[in-house]
Amino acid sequence: MNRNRAVGPERIHYYPQENKVVIERQKVTPSVFLVGLHLKHGTGHPGISANLWGVILDLVIVGMFFWVLSGIWMWLEIKPARFWGAVSGLAGVGLFLLFLFTI
Repeated sequence: MNRNRAVGPERIHYYPQENKVVIERQKVTPSVFLVGLHLKHGTGHPGISANLWGVILDLVIVGMFFWVLSGIWMWLEIKPARFWGAVSGLAGVGLFLLFLFTI
């Protein structure tokens, strides 16, 4: 059986003939930690940490939407910055597409 813990997954083996349980803990590395965080999604999971992680993600998403919309609004309001704002926006879209198709 695989068990996802907050600090790293573990695999639990039960041997009924020997009446023995063996727990293998995976070494926690940054990549294992990040994959574990990506597997935790939403709320309604047992434990406060899983629900807290879902709330934090929701707040980050709301903050990013506000950041993008306020940036577009400021770009429209500040006329001298429109040219460089457009250049920066196109560069951002270009980098996004480059990373999307090459990584």
